[in-house]
Parts: sequence; structure tokens; C-alpha cells
Amino acid sequence: MKIIELLSKDKEESNKIFLIDAIIELSKEKSPATLQSYFNIISYQFSWRIRYELISKIEKLAEAMGKEQFKMFMPYYTKYLNDIEP
Repeated sequence: MKIIELLSKDKEESNKIFLIDAIIELSKEKSPATLQSYFNIISYQFSWRIRYELISKIEKLAEAMGKEQFKMFMPYYTKYLNDIEP
């Protein structure tokens, strides 16, 4: 988790977007609780661009995790659907 925390603090937004892809890949192997901590790191602190990338890739995350495990991430999904930023 240390690497994810370091990347989440990087100044470059492109690195944070790569972090979203890494979390999607990790979702194939990690437990939902671990993934939720990763998801929390990236979902609350970034710009509209990062939030947009995250929601645009939410389907890939759901596929990687499976429907049952993904249900715990639905609050994030609805939060981003209501995001006031474009």
C-alpha cells in the first residue's frame, strides 16, 4: 500500500490515472476490504479529471471484481454521477 500512497501524492495527474489502472488490476487478486482502502485514497482527493477517469473505468473495476464484491463500491459510483464538475 505504501507505493499506492506515494503515487497518490504525486503532482502529475497522469501518474494518478495510472494508479486507477493499477487498482483495477489489483482488484483481480485482492480482497474487497483492501481494495476499498485503495479506492478511498484515490476517490476523495483528486481533481475533476481524476474523478472523471475513475468513473469512466468503473465498469472495468466491476468486471475485475465480480458483481457481488462490486456492490460495496456503488456509493462511489452514485457520488460521481452526481459530481458537479463536467
